[in-house]
Amino acid sequence: ESLADAGYRHVQDLDGVPTEDILHVPGLGPKTAEKISIAVAAVLEVLEEEKGKLLKEIEEEARAEAMRAAEARAQAAREAEAAREEEAEMEDEEAVEDAGEQKDEQIEEAGEEEEGTVEDTVGDQDELEGDEAEEPEPEDDPAAEEGPAEKDEDAVEGEPADEVEPADDEEK
Repeated sequence: ESLADAGYRHVQDLDGVPTEDILHVPGLGPKTAEKISIAVAAVLEVLEEEKGKLLKEIEEEARAEAMRAAEARAQAAREAEAAREEEAEMEDEEAVEDAGEQKDEQIEEAGEEEEGTVEDTVGDQDELEGDEAEEPEPEDDPAAEEGPAEKDEDAVEGEPADEVEPADDEEK
């Protein structure tokens, strides 16, 4: 009680207090004051060691936690990048599909236009031919009147056919 009455309530309160000052506390002799000084030094040394250990453990745990947090952030970043890549891939695929569908539609529209154009062209051609002189019927063909001529199968239409000379039966 005398130490507490003197203002020394905690071991840390005695840190650095000379033994002579402890002797001024009523009821303490020189041997007790010396023992108190030695005990305070030992307790403070143990407290410093424990404090150092605790700080080291806290630092190690803080590093480990920081590493876990960094790894979690890195994993989240990798997942986000993978999601962005997947989304970009899907957008590319959709763009390709859309382009393919547009191309198919264009081809279909072009086909419908061509069909109409071909029919219109044939119809227009018939009208034009109707306005011009009609082609002679095969019976009216002047070449047919000259007599039967052998046609060269290799002849190209529009080019004169090679004339085949009639065979003389007398020469045989």
